[in-house]
Amino acid sequence: MTPERLSRILAAYGSSPERWPGDEREAATRLLAQVPDAQARAREEQALDALLARHRIPAPHAALVGRTLAAFAPVSGLSVLRSWWARLALAGAAIAGIAAGMLTLDVQHGRVANRQMLALSDDQDTIFASLDTGEVTP
Repeated sequence: MTPERLSRILAAYGSSPERWPGDEREAATRLLAQVPDAQARAREEQALDALLARHRIPAPHAALVGRTLAAFAPVSGLSVLRSWWARLALAGAAIAGIAAGMLTLDVQHGRVANRQMLALSDDQDTIFASLDTGEVTP
């Protein structure tokens, strides 16, 4: 454990050792007890922890909750129709993506298959010529 690592732990997890990573907690506590600069840094983090603990977020007003929920609920047949078209467009885009992927794989597979066939035929003779030399056999 280095003082720099302890400083990063204090900045990330605060001054309370029970929030520190378990595998580094013991080494960090030992270093904290030995290094005065680390103790000063821990006191700064304690002050920040206390400030954050005092901060409270009020519950939202019922009117705000109602407006938020209403914004996501379909209100009329038109919004349902828009939703239907959006789903159809999304499905079409997905199908187009799948088709493009399949076409790409098919073309790529054809290239690999052609290379394999050419590799297999390198040493083969035909009734017309040897593929190795290009000579015509009588």
